[in-house]
Amino acid sequence: QLERYGPELLRLQGILVSLWQHKARLERYQECCIGFLSPVRRLPAEILQTIFLLGSESSQTPNVIPVPGQVCRRWRDVVVGTPELWSRISVGGTRFTFIDHYEDLASLFLERSISQPLSVSM
Repeated sequence: QLERYGPELLRLQGILVSLWQHKARLERYQECCIGFLSPVRRLPAEILQTIFLLGSESSQTPNVIPVPGQVCRRWRDVVVGTPELWSRISVGGTRFTFIDHYEDLASLFLERSISQPLSVSM
C-alpha cells in the first residue's frame, strides 16, 4: 500500500501548486481592478446627472461637448442620456474652422437635447 501513496501525494501536491498559482493570479487581478471599486463608481446615474448639471451651470462658457462624457463609458452614457447637458452650445472659439462641423455639432445637440430649449452662444 505504501507504493500507492507516493504517486498520489505527488499528484495532490501538483494540484495544490496549481491552486496556489491560480490564487496568486486572482490576487494580482484584484489589485489591478481596485479602481473599479472606488465609491464614485457606485453612485447612481441620477446623482451623476445632478453633479454634471451643477458643474455645467457653474461654467462661465458652455463647452462644445460636455466634458464629463469623455471620462469613461458609464459617464458618457449618463451625459448622452441627460438632455439638459446638450441644451447649450457655444459657437466660435472652438477647434472647428469649417461651417460643416458646426452644422454637424448643432444637429448632434438638437438630437440629444430632445425637448429642451437650445441656447446658442457666440
